[in-house]
Amino acid sequence: KRGYDNILEDLGLEPNSIPLIAGEVVSAEVGGSCASHNSIIQSLPNSFSPNMGYWVSSAGCPQAGDGLHFNSEGYRTMGKRYAEKMLAHIKKMADTPCSITVVAGEGGRATGSAETFIGKELTLVAKAKRGYHFAGWYDGEKKLSIYATYKYTAVNDKTIEARFELNNCILKYTEAEGGTVEGTEAGTYKYGTPVTMTAIPAD
Repeated sequence: KRGYDNILEDLGLEPNSIPLIAGEVVSAEVGGSCASHNSIIQSLPNSFSPNMGYWVSSAGCPQAGDGLHFNSEGYRTMGKRYAEKMLAHIKKMADTPCSITVVAGEGGRATGSAETFIGKELTLVAKAKRGYHFAGWYDGEKKLSIYATYKYTAVNDKTIEARFELNNCILKYTEAEGGTVEGTEAGTYKYGTPVTMTAIPAD
């Protein structure tokens, strides 16, 4: 299970968003040397969230003669069984409802909330208010996307937040002949920060 979680994290995928389908090794009925491991493979789904772990039987799949590998017919049969298991999973998920709630932090607004089904793609849209810029879509503290328009595939009930940050503004002075300027020190300030400046004519 740890390896599965690490792969999803490395690929930037959400936890429990992709099912694991594990196939049995060559079975005892056809002389499999490692057939005793099949009971362990059959128990793998117990370590996963519901509908996220499956196993595929190798019963009746012929081997290549070494007790370890299937022959070409056996591999084709196992491939079909994997496909059937995945198609059954997709159908089951397509009938499973979930709720996607989109919220906006200070500085903008966001749309895309929906009562939908697992596997459906939604379009989330964020728009910053004046003085702010979009900072990303977040699931808790995990950043999902940096793009204001985000295609999101529903995998379970989820609250997704659009976050915004204040723009930086640069304050600088240019003095012309005939006077000086005094006031807030030149530099970078957040949008909306009060500053003062006074033009002082030369004597």
